Amino acid sequence: FTPSTSCDFTMDFALLPISKDSLEWQCSILKLGGLTVLLNCGWTESLDPKLLNPLIPHLGELDLIVLTHADVKHLGALPYVLTKYPVSCPVVCTEPVSRLGELCCVSCLEDREKYRDAAEAYEVDDVLRIFMSRLTPLKYRETFRIQVGGRVLAACPYPAGSDLGSAYWTLQCGSMSAVYLVDCTMRQGRYLDGLELQRILPVCRGAAQRWDVIITAPLATTGLALPQLGAKQGPEEVHAASKAVTVARTAREQLFLQETIEALRQGGTVLVPADVAGWIP
Repeated sequence: FTPSTSCDFTMDFALLPISKDSLEWQCSILKLGGLTVLLNCGWTESLDPKLLNPLIPHLGELDLIVLTHADVKHLGALPYVLTKYPVSCPVVCTEPVSRLGELCCVSCLEDREKYRDAAEAYEVDDVLRIFMSRLTPLKYRETFRIQVGGRVLAACPYPAGSDLGSAYWTLQCGSMSAVYLVDCTMRQGRYLDGLELQRILPVCRGAAQRWDVIITAPLATTGLALPQLGAKQGPEEVHAASKAVTVARTAREQLFLQETIEALRQGGTVLVPADVAGWIP
C-alpha cells in the first residue's frame, strides 16, 4: 500500500486479516478514516465456527460489509454471522453476487445436511431470509454512502472480470481512500469483460490520483497451467474439417475443440465440467 502524505496514516488505516489462508477463504477487517468495514465474509465448506472466532469480537464495530464474489470462499459465513449475532450494519454487493450467493450457500448447507452432520445455529430458511432482507444489491459504478458519527463512507463496485457479478471495491472515507481488489482477471472472456482498470488510476484535475491503500491477495499458483502449445496464444490458421474449430480464439481453445470433435466422431462422449457462474474463456 501507499500511505497518504496528507493525513496520519497510522491513525486512519488498519487492516486485520481474519482468515489465515486467503487462498482458501477470505475475510478481513478494514479500519478506514475512523470507520470499520468487513471485507468479505468467507468460510470453508467445513463450516467450522472456530474459524470465525477472531471475527466475533469485532462484529459490534462494523459499519459496512462488502462482498466481492458469489461463493463460499467470499461470503459463505455471512448467513451464519447475521443469524447468530446482532450485526445491524448494511451489506452491499452486486445483484448477481446476491442471487448466486444465496444459491451457493443453500447448496452448501443442503450438501452438509445430506452427507454430514447438520450445521449448528442456522438452517436453509435463515439463508433465504438473510439474502432477501439484509443485502443491498448495487449496479457496477453505483456509489453506496453511509454516515456514521459525522463521517461519510462511500463504497462503489467495479467489474473484476473473474465471475458473473464479481467486483472490486473503491472505498472513500474523509481524506482516506482504498481499493479492495481480490481474485480478479484481466482476460476478456466470451461473456465477461476483464478487470476494469480505469478506476484504479482515476483522473483528478488532469493528473493521476493515487489511492492511499490497495488491498489485494496473492494469486493461486496451484492449477495454473502453461500453454499447451508453448508461448503461442493465437490458434493456428488451418483448414479445419469442422467449422467449430475455426471459432477458436486461443491455441488452448483450438486444441480443446479438436480433441472434442474427434472424440464425438468416434462415437465417444465428452464431459465438460464448468462453473455456470464462473469465467468462460
